[in-house]
Amino acid sequence: MQVGSFGPVVFEVTDKKVFTPDSRSRTNTSNWATHDRIEGKSRSQYLSPGLTQVQYKVRIRADMGMRPQATIDLLHTLAQSRQVYPLFMGGVPQATNPFKLKECQEDDSLRLPTGELFSCEATLSFEEYT
Repeated sequence: MQVGSFGPVVFEVTDKKVFTPDSRSRTNTSNWATHDRIEGKSRSQYLSPGLTQVQYKVRIRADMGMRPQATIDLLHTLAQSRQVYPLFMGGVPQATNPFKLKECQEDDSLRLPTGELFSCEATLSFEEYT
């Protein structure tokens, strides 16, 4: 069953494969200007809504039906590309606009004696693209 997607990356759970986020955080901000005043406190002025940011932590493991090296290579390639895609989780878009993968941070790698990547964790940082 597909849980979510970002372009060519599909988060899913099947009887042969598990690739789902372990945790998620979402941040919405706003943009403000501060205007200095003579003999008074500065004034704030609302400018616009900020860009939505979403962060997922994912575990990529060979014993869960994944190909860790190929998957992490794809994620790093997407983080360095100018590709933008809608970001879906649970069939729901995470914002009205598409997202870019701003950062893919890889942690806790476990390699087999052959040098092949067996498992790793990745933190994926997405930002809304307008």
